[in-house]
Amino acid sequence: MEMDLMGRKYGEYFIDGSFHHEVKLMENGHILCAASGQGKSTINDRIVELDPDTGDVVREWNIDEILTQYGVDLLADPVWGYVPLSTEDGSEFNANWFHNNCIFYNDKDDSFILSSRHRSMVIKINASTQEVIWVLGDHALLEDTGLEPYL
Repeated sequence: MEMDLMGRKYGEYFIDGSFHHEVKLMENGHILCAASGQGKSTINDRIVELDPDTGDVVREWNIDEILTQYGVDLLADPVWGYVPLSTEDGSEFNANWFHNNCIFYNDKDDSFILSSRHRSMVIKINASTQEVIWVLGDHALLEDTGLEPYL
């Protein structure tokens, strides 16, 4: 919901799933928000760009899909926080494996910087190519994640 400090409502926006923590206005007038996706097996690891004029999702990114390309194991225990869910075969995994707390979008190079609470890292990702640019975090905690070349 978009409102001013007096509580006057200017607009409402809906996405499948839910908003999570961060909603920011982009330079192009679109809205960037941290989210969870409906029907996804993970939570708090999705980013959505909305067009406020139409309410349509313009672009979206699933951090689990991006980072598993590098070999990040979603089943690995996070630094802290664990929301167990069961797979069809009965094994458990951590649904809240990433827990995105913050988004910063840079329109100059079409990238965003994310802060992961449960992985104790800050990561920069190219929004167009979905490639990792760099990672800031404890090297010991990121060992064997596939992200070592970006530290």
